[in-house]
Amino acid sequence: WLVDIVSPLKLAAVMSLAQIVMYLTIARIDTPAFAVVAIVAWGVSQGCFAPLTSAALPRLFGRRHLGEIAGAQMSALVIGSAIGPALFALAKSLTGRYEVALWISMLVPATGLALAGIASACIDVSDGLTGDLRKLLDASGVGSEIDLGLLPVSEALREQFPDEALSLALT
Repeated sequence: WLVDIVSPLKLAAVMSLAQIVMYLTIARIDTPAFAVVAIVAWGVSQGCFAPLTSAALPRLFGRRHLGEIAGAQMSALVIGSAIGPALFALAKSLTGRYEVALWISMLVPATGLALAGIASACIDVSDGLTGDLRKLLDASGVGSEIDLGLLPVSEALREQFPDEALSLALT
């Protein structure tokens, strides 16, 4: 129900802000007030994550790509889970403290929060550049121009399909 009353962009911004607060306060978790704030911020962050992944993503991208999106999310979580402990161990080894790792970790939600203030739309290109660009243009009521000379086309695609590489890159 939360996604019905709060826009996904605002929900993502609240989640990012809660994560930033959590990172700022977790370094002082030995103080009861900071411990409470860190726990509440973590709870708010996780409370936003569930509706974003279960309700907002299908609305934004459709159910057709939900498996791919869930796979990408899980991959990011697994990679982050592998990098995180190494980052914290390195910070502790080099500085004798964990705060540096907390500051570095805070960059992810801080970047998300900054982008939430800038971004006005998002779309994947799983239906091909021309197909998804058409959807974006129709929804925005604007036009576009593609400079085909600037379109990146891999050498492998050019070698395998020399006559159709550009057309394949667009679809």
